[in-house]
Amino acid sequence: MEEQKQEDVFGWAARDTSGVLFPFTLPKRAMKSDEISLKVLYSGICHTDLSMSKNEWGISTYPVVPGHEVVGVVIEVGRAAHKFKAGDKAGVGYLAGACFSCDRCVVGEENYCTEFVCNFNSSHPDGTRTFGGFAGRMVISERFAVKIPEMMPLDKAAPLMCAGVTVYACADDATWPGPAGAAPGGLGARRTRPPRRPVRQAVRGTMDGVISTSSGALSLGTLNALLKVYGKLILVGVPNKPPELPSFGLISGGKSIAGSMVGETNGETHKSKQRRESEPAATAAAGEGEGSGGRGSRGREARARDPHSGASDGGRWTWPRAERENNFRRLLPLPSEGIDEGEKLV
Repeated sequence: MEEQKQEDVFGWAARDTSGVLFPFTLPKRAMKSDEISLKVLYSGICHTDLSMSKNEWGISTYPVVPGHEVVGVVIEVGRAAHKFKAGDKAGVGYLAGACFSCDRCVVGEENYCTEFVCNFNSSHPDGTRTFGGFAGRMVISERFAVKIPEMMPLDKAAPLMCAGVTVYACADDATWPGPAGAAPGGLGARRTRPPRRPVRQAVRGTMDGVISTSSGALSLGTLNALLKVYGKLILVGVPNKPPELPSFGLISGGKSIAGSMVGETNGETHKSKQRRESEPAATAAAGEGEGSGGRGSRGREARARDPHSGASDGGRWTWPRAERENNFRRLLPLPSEGIDEGEKLV
């Protein structure tokens, strides 16, 4: 017998755009052979949970049971699931399914699949609704669950399932060699106030990269001013209103703005990056050619000859793994007048 019925589960759901959560009994969920069942112990709060509960993006289908930073203990394992056993601690992030056949899925980047399934406020291809971690139980494919080390406090592990892995995905894919900052916002375990004017002046033009996690009103011009020439601003937060984009600051500094989707918790995204980085670095340098007139062409060719200088990824220069990890350690909130303890998310 491939599927087993699971009893009704108690949870908390938003019923309308007020976002207020009410007690809710989740419908019975059939557990497939490649899935695991978790007893939920902790669930973080991400701004996406708030946006979906209030239908701020216009895509919510009520009732909405939020929660996609989930940690729990495995209580049941499907017969085709091999990564987990009963009693293991497991974490679940934003993803619950994908097509598994597109060009992104085949390299382990289901987070960029156009048909990916969220672990709440979504539906599987068979029509089964997904409900998040604000509930006593959760059923998930083992492909989208990760083992939690025994020595890691479970309450600290929960925010890593979305906020942590999403910011890390930016750092892991970063092309900047020097200082980077995390701009104030609502993604992660805490929020910071925007830097006051004197502080902004002090750090103006000093950043190789800035990651914006903001979900509120956002001035890209202010963040753009923090970047050095050729700096890069990466957006991972989703403001409710489209941000303003002063173009002159980008053009005059040769700066760029990019987006980054929620990180993968199964590790496959990082493995695919490693595979790309292991390819010969000379390919991109040859494509840019001698005498191309592009900036830094000689420097890029020198890096291609130096196996320790970095690797080519589709024409972009990525920095060595050790440097990227050092960059990640520098991803601290930008200087501010202090953090209000009352603003920490529980």
